[in-house]
Amino acid sequence: ITFPVVVVSAQMPTETSLDTEKKLTTAIELPLLSLDGLDLINSSSYPGQSVVSVAFNPGINLQSATKEVQTKLDRLPLSPQTDIQVTGINLNESAVISYVITSDSQDLEALAKIAQTEIIPSLRSVSGVLKVNFLGDAQTQSSDEISEESPTLVSYNGENGLALEVIKKGNANAL
Repeated sequence: ITFPVVVVSAQMPTETSLDTEKKLTTAIELPLLSLDGLDLINSSSYPGQSVVSVAFNPGINLQSATKEVQTKLDRLPLSPQTDIQVTGINLNESAVISYVITSDSQDLEALAKIAQTEIIPSLRSVSGVLKVNFLGDAQTQSSDEISEESPTLVSYNGENGLALEVIKKGNANAL
């Protein structure tokens, strides 16, 4: 069973949280109230920023729900200065383990190559693994894009290393 949530993150030039609530958050929430399969809407308003979480009933198709939210928001008559991002999240797809890779004898470039050619393919082959990511680097969304410039540098016991995160599939109970 999937637990689909669609998160709407929006920015608009406003001075106060109340102004954001009035001009942006409420404008986003109102058309979403009529969505099929809607369970709950939560929101937070900050000066210039709104975050709206739209939870759907378990089992609703996440891609369809995300598309429906985007369609409703595309119709809103908002200021051209408004930036809206819509992200679908399956709450069943979560990080189950993180690794830090360090070495006394290999540099970070060599570690990245080892991770790309040996470690990540092995982790991906485990039943129930959705994906394997380097952590913390917005430029590195896929482990296929690893280079010496892109891995996330972490410190572990005072040594530089690389961090990996294993994400399980939504229908996997455990790894």
